[in-house]
Amino acid sequence: MTKQENRWEKSNVAYANYVSYLDRKPEQERFTLTLIDLLYVSNFKAGNASICEDEASVNSKLNAYSEKLAQIFDEFGNRKLQDLSLDLDEVKSLQCHAKKFLLLSLPKSKKSVDGFGASYASTLLHFHFRELLPILDRRVLSGAGITVALDSQGQVKQIEQHYPELINRFHEELARCNRSVRELDKEWFSLPLNYRVKVRSGNDSFTGRFHRDDGWWTAWVEELPGANTQGETLDEARENLKEAIELILEINRSRAVQRTADSEYIREPVVVG
Repeated sequence: MTKQENRWEKSNVAYANYVSYLDRKPEQERFTLTLIDLLYVSNFKAGNASICEDEASVNSKLNAYSEKLAQIFDEFGNRKLQDLSLDLDEVKSLQCHAKKFLLLSLPKSKKSVDGFGASYASTLLHFHFRELLPILDRRVLSGAGITVALDSQGQVKQIEQHYPELINRFHEELARCNRSVRELDKEWFSLPLNYRVKVRSGNDSFTGRFHRDDGWWTAWVEELPGANTQGETLDEARENLKEAIELILEINRSRAVQRTADSEYIREPVVVG
């Protein structure tokens, strides 16, 4: 069992605890959220964030979240994500609901709770709709192959913007195979952290892969074999990768000139996509 698989299995205890708590709620209070719900989610996420507001304030703000949960249930009930139709725009509607829910948690929102961000809000969504909505997590984004932007600490910038695409990736994969949201979450979460990031070198744009291993960041380019490097920090690896790209491009151009030195040829830009 890998380190991440072991971490995922341990989180199942916290997962089961919150599910048990939700199952004990009276039906009429199914979507009524309180500080207790946030504490269950924080325990499950096992991050460094702490709820830094008094209970009365938190419970008051959570009324807006409860209303959104009820709206999602009114439209989708207990349906599974893979059963939603693209033709009927059901997936698009779900993405819209989920995006609005996460917007409540952002710092600019009057309903945001200090210490409870977008990833935690997506976890609330998942627990209330376990076969419909995935958890927004940087490891799952990496496992799903979604292109992200990283800050200098290796954290995903504006992670909430990737939730609609993550929902779409889950829908595509679950429609293809007979698995649950939780099972696919485990598969993608347990893969080695391998960020897919757009890298610019001059006027050219490439897709870089960044992987942290034993304290170092290794990096390579999907579209350009041979362009690979490493760095002690993400910023160093990113800059080193740009230099590697420039070097490979310079070598390739030089070789192209040598091959065509004694012949006539046409040189023009080619646009793909």
